[in-house]
Amino acid sequence: MDQFPKIVLDKECLLLSIVGASIGNVGLFPGKTKCFLGGAICVLKFKEGVNIPYIYEYLSSCYGQRLIRSKIKGAGQATITIEDIRNFSIPFPSVEKQERIATLLGRFGSLTSDLSDGIPAEQAAQQKRYEYYRDLLLTFDRKAV
Repeated sequence: MDQFPKIVLDKECLLLSIVGASIGNVGLFPGKTKCFLGGAICVLKFKEGVNIPYIYEYLSSCYGQRLIRSKIKGAGQATITIEDIRNFSIPFPSVEKQERIATLLGRFGSLTSDLSDGIPAEQAAQQKRYEYYRDLLLTFDRKAV
C-alpha cells in the first residue's frame, strides 16, 4: 500500500512554506526521525560545505524574509516557485563562520525559548506566593501570625 504523501524526510533539511497565508515560514527538520511531508512545502537540501542551521537562521531573519517576499507571485493565492528558490542569493561565509553563527543564534534562541517557557511557571509560582501571603495576612487567628 502506498503511503500519502510520498515525500519522506529522513535527513536534516529545511522546509519552506511556498503557498498561501503561511508562505515564507521556515522550518529546520533535524532528520532524527522519519516523517512524511504534505503539499505546499518545499524541501531544501544542500551540497556539502553548507551548514543547514545557518541557512535556517538566514532565511528566518529579516534579510531572508525580505528575499522570500520579493519572490512572491499571485494576486489571489500567493506562491513562490521552486525556480525562484533555486535562484535565492544567500551569503555564504566560510563553513567555520556558518557554524559559529548558527551555534550562537541557536543558543540565543534556546535561551529565549527557555525564558518564554519559564514565564508561565514563574507566573504560577508568583500567584501561589501571593495566595499564601494573602491568606496569611488575612488570617486573623493571631496564633497563625
